[in-house]
Amino acid sequence: MSGGLGDGAVTLMVHRGRRLDLLAVALLLVGVFILIIGWVIGMLLLWSSVTWSTRQKLAGTLLLPGGLGAFFMTTLGGSASTICSGTATPGHTIELACAAHGGIALPMAAVLATLLFVVPITTCSWLYLVAIRA
Repeated sequence: MSGGLGDGAVTLMVHRGRRLDLLAVALLLVGVFILIIGWVIGMLLLWSSVTWSTRQKLAGTLLLPGGLGAFFMTTLGGSASTICSGTATPGHTIELACAAHGGIALPMAAVLATLLFVVPITTCSWLYLVAIRA
């Protein structure tokens, strides 16, 4: 050898790079659940990698900000509320009126929830496939 990296060192660097790429994909998808910093680290790993093209990096950045965190925050932390008021007198029927405030219509909520679930999964699957084929 002439002072360069041996085949073993190059192989080790390739495996380490691939592991970081796979870690980037995982953190982009679920890193928001690790005190949000996990997603930020995933973003830094994505942009510092030579595995993905600029177009793929932009897709990973813009198509899944927060990964599955947006899906869970939207579906589990709904913002709609229902307010009810009424009167009741002994021996009479209870009159109750309820009104819903906030939130979005159910069909639109279903579409939004589906997109917030499918887009991050699809984008991360694409990034993953690119990473393992590199």
